[in-house]
Amino acid sequence: MVQNGGDFDLDIDMATNELDQRDKAAQARIKELENREKYSQKLVNEAYTKIEALEGAKAKRIKIELPSKYGGTKEDLAGFLTNLRSYF
Repeated sequence: MVQNGGDFDLDIDMATNELDQRDKAAQARIKELENREKYSQKLVNEAYTKIEALEGAKAKRIKIELPSKYGGTKEDLAGFLTNLRSYF
């Protein structure tokens, strides 16, 4: 129900402008979410790096003492404990 061509063109222009503004807002929101995701991933990577460093430092300090009644080598015991740890 268009009464004259001028009003119809104006309505189309207004709708197009509104859609452009919504598109720009959506693109800005997507960019913001992508930046948050990158920052979150950076924090996770830093946490993993710190955990690995702590585990490495802890592993260097641990000394394996052979049980008093154990007849194997330290390497055998270390392998056994490593395998046992993987089950938990």
